[in-house]
Amino acid sequence: LLPRLKKEGPNIKIIAAISWELFKRQSKKYRNSVITDSEWNDTMIITNGSIKLMRNWIVNTVVTKYSISPDYDNQWRTGGSVNQIIKESKLDSSSILQGIMKFTSDRSKRLSYLRDNIIE
Repeated sequence: LLPRLKKEGPNIKIIAAISWELFKRQSKKYRNSVITDSEWNDTMIITNGSIKLMRNWIVNTVVTKYSISPDYDNQWRTGGSVNQIIKESKLDSSSILQGIMKFTSDRSKRLSYLRDNIIE
């Protein structure tokens, strides 16, 4: 999927978020070079674990709404082969690409929603 995204787009930044603890141990300058303060609200997560385990990376409910995880529907997966579980979890490359495309096509809608719902 990565070569396809690089060749065909959309123009997105992909960050491998391996460990919150290691990320936080880095200097502020380094962390800002990876993701700026203004970018945190304009993100989605793709994880093979529970979305709740990614809570440190989630800054608002819109991030959760557009993220991809096996527990996207709060249901147990039915089991089967690895490929069946991956597909049912929507972690196959086709589902991930579909999620990324929805995320990017809804950008103005997402950001407008966030702007309209900021409490001053």
